[in-house]
Amino acid sequence: MNKNVFLIVATVCISGIAIAQSPAYKNKNLSPEVRAKDLVGRMTLDEKVMQTQCFWAQKSLLLDDNRNFDETKAANSLKNGLGELARLNENAGQNSYGYHPKEAATLYNKIQHFFIEKTRLGIPVMVHEESLHG
Repeated sequence: MNKNVFLIVATVCISGIAIAQSPAYKNKNLSPEVRAKDLVGRMTLDEKVMQTQCFWAQKSLLLDDNRNFDETKAANSLKNGLGELARLNENAGQNSYGYHPKEAATLYNKIQHFFIEKTRLGIPVMVHEESLHG
């Protein structure tokens, strides 16, 4: 019984330390205003500028010649994050065929994990594809 109580107390304490060390902008219990103020206060000028950028024609900065995500290329060109990726599924110009939907989802997941796990602040990137509309 004492062993179980000890494990519960230890888990609660460790969880509390992890929450205390997590930056305010990642704390979902805080208001959006508080989180945004904290995040903007932590960002460098280069990170702020990159959040205003959208890559479309610059796909070669994060894809290899086979149109696969290249983490090394991305790390070199997008270390400060990125606001939006547009139309990665586009292959050869407007209205062209791109990836199979499953391939596109896999690609976007790899890219999203890069921005969340490999950039300093872990800000997700917005993604944008075209669809039928009228």
